[in-house]
Amino acid sequence: MGNYLRCPMEFDGRSTVPLKETVEKVVKCISSCKFYSLSHMGRCVLINSVLVALASHIMLVYLFPKKVLPKINSTIFRFFWGGSWGHKPIYWIKGATLKQSRFEGGFSIRDVESLNLALLFKQTWRLEKNQNLLADRVFNQKYGGSPISLTTTNVRNKKASWAAQSLIKSAAVMKTCIGFRVRNGQNVKILEDKWVKNSLIKFKDGTLQVNPPRRVSELLLNNNWNAGEVRRWFYWDTAQKIFSIHMPQYGGREYSVKSGYWQLEGKIFNSSGGSSFWNLLCKAPISQRWRWFCWRLVYNALPTRYNLWKRKVCTDTSCIFCGEVKTARHLLIHCELSKRVWKASALGINTEDNM
Repeated sequence: MGNYLRCPMEFDGRSTVPLKETVEKVVKCISSCKFYSLSHMGRCVLINSVLVALASHIMLVYLFPKKVLPKINSTIFRFFWGGSWGHKPIYWIKGATLKQSRFEGGFSIRDVESLNLALLFKQTWRLEKNQNLLADRVFNQKYGGSPISLTTTNVRNKKASWAAQSLIKSAAVMKTCIGFRVRNGQNVKILEDKWVKNSLIKFKDGTLQVNPPRRVSELLLNNNWNAGEVRRWFYWDTAQKIFSIHMPQYGGREYSVKSGYWQLEGKIFNSSGGSSFWNLLCKAPISQRWRWFCWRLVYNALPTRYNLWKRKVCTDTSCIFCGEVKTARHLLIHCELSKRVWKASALGINTEDNM
């Protein structure tokens, strides 16, 4: 059937051949020689922009097989650390550290698998929020429910297309992050929906004959619980559970790819500031080159002779000025030349007092 909007139509999730062209484009773009003159900050921006461009048509539709992810990740980190494509670079910092947010000591390089799931769940959330869409009606008729509802009932359709399975799997991964909010209660059925502690409830005995309310909105008064109505129709233990449900004064929070991605990474992205070192470094009025130097200094990832010796790049660890072992601490504090430079600078720092 070919491709539609650059998406292979006959992709079944088992073979990686339909995605071969897409992966090759990513590798070719990232590994281009003209980008090796970029700084590491610039390379980080390029990597994330390439991944977003890839996500615009493939990652929003299909869940990438496990075989494809390692090749893309290895290409990304090789480009980030490498000076040329022909030589294997030194990986100074672990990839897990680079994937952390800038406010946690990383570079916010996107993990391909988490980004893929976050983008797929964007489509899943769109179907759930807009149930009048043609795509949602077709999905419900063909598979017996929306992707989120199928995960709650643990219904699996092995004959479903890979695009449908991708949406269902993204909903299954994000299931623990999904919450039910009553809001105005107009679309929530009292007996049919699981809106109290994710379970069904029932009225008091004998109240079904006196025309009880059917929607949760009938139990509200000025966007708060009507205590008299709740106690009238329910037993006290059920009424206590209902009263414990928070009624927001505004609409529910909408899903975003950023919030979904950091939730999958097990973190909450927070750029509001604070007193931590990484917040201060990210917001410091210094150039990107100095920020990059400080970042490598903290992780002891500077190419000093001692670090190069540990990675079997050189055999001599001595400083060319004083002959001692050249570590990052020696380079900036203990070396006699460094002491003179600090003391003669406009700062007038005496490093001997700060050892």
